[in-house]
Amino acid sequence: MADTLVNANALFHGLKREPSFHKKITIAAGDVEDVMLRSARKKLRDAIRAQFARYSQVIKSERVRQLLFEGRGHAFRDAMDKYPLTTVRFLTQGSFAYQLLVRPAKPEQEIDLDDGVYVPMPFVGGKPAVSSKGLFDLLETAIADVVASNGWKFERKDTCVRVLIGKGAHVDLPVYAVEAKEFERVRDLLDEQLDPQQEDWRGFDLVTASALGRQIEAAKILLAHREKDWEPSDPKQFSDWFVEQLDLYGPSLRRIIRYLKAWRDNSWVDGELKSMALMILCVSAFFDLEKRPSDDRDDLLVLEVARRLPQMIRQGSIRWRDDKPCLDQNWSLEVRDEIAAKAEAFRHFVESALVRNGVAELTVKHLRSAFGDRFPDAPESVQIGVASRVAVLRDTKPVTVPQPNVGSSISG
Repeated sequence: MADTLVNANALFHGLKREPSFHKKITIAAGDVEDVMLRSARKKLRDAIRAQFARYSQVIKSERVRQLLFEGRGHAFRDAMDKYPLTTVRFLTQGSFAYQLLVRPAKPEQEIDLDDGVYVPMPFVGGKPAVSSKGLFDLLETAIADVVASNGWKFERKDTCVRVLIGKGAHVDLPVYAVEAKEFERVRDLLDEQLDPQQEDWRGFDLVTASALGRQIEAAKILLAHREKDWEPSDPKQFSDWFVEQLDLYGPSLRRIIRYLKAWRDNSWVDGELKSMALMILCVSAFFDLEKRPSDDRDDLLVLEVARRLPQMIRQGSIRWRDDKPCLDQNWSLEVRDEIAAKAEAFRHFVESALVRNGVAELTVKHLRSAFGDRFPDAPESVQIGVASRVAVLRDTKPVTVPQPNVGSSISG
């Protein structure tokens, strides 16, 4: 770890007289933005449930049948006649689910909530019985009235319906097909494990149950794509992996990711460095520390991540598991160079703030250059002391887990 005269932890997390950086950027449960997103999610879910509950009437429309069975033969239609689309489950995913939502740094940016729509259906030859276009049409029809009545709008994305709810926020609705027999198998497990007298499981979001959600085979969950029909994608796997990382590294991991997202949002309006990639990069940097981070020096943990970030980005191959696609595989050389250059500038500012000086005002100046004007301008809260090695790692090692695949990193 670094020898440093500076302790700027309070600026990140713990200021008393004004909000710390973490407080300024974090959207917590009960905040106005959180309530707005939850309210919109409930309205959309209620509308979608109502549409699927009346599937037997909806399917009588010839237009609906043509869309649902586009390019599919009688075997698919026969399968659907035996298993109508009357059931739907939901799984909130992404930054909202991981409690990593941060306030935008620029007016053009938006907060969002990803709410996966899971529809059990028969698979024929490993393929969902209905077309993705038909299912998207059902979804758009389901939410049309609630969107109009609230003054919202929706956009068609390749893998979701995006509902623009105003005030710099939107809800994304990706659609998943779950193989019906697999769904029923896990539902039976749920019946066995829940006491009906204690749990109202009829309203229980089946796929959200961690222990049970893992038991749905990945090949039996496919994501709807408007052009490719269906493609493999199970966000629950990544969610389970990230929960394991939080168990290993503690609450500081979540805070460091939020800081990195705030840096990213201050650096680009809408760039290629997505939140999932930042999560993986932060976990890889924590893995490189070898010991479990303490919870009282966020400033030095930011330093350790900043020192590793440029090399990890240049090295590439950002993925959380070897058998998963790289999140940076479509980056051009120019994009990678730009991201690496901004990561290098970020490293420079953080090192200049915490390592290369012993003046509180300069520490604040450099950190505001790194994170933007939202970073607290409170030099009186910076501690300057005698140079010594500051221990930000606990003595206990976490359980060893495979390192996320982001190439080789370097220690600072």
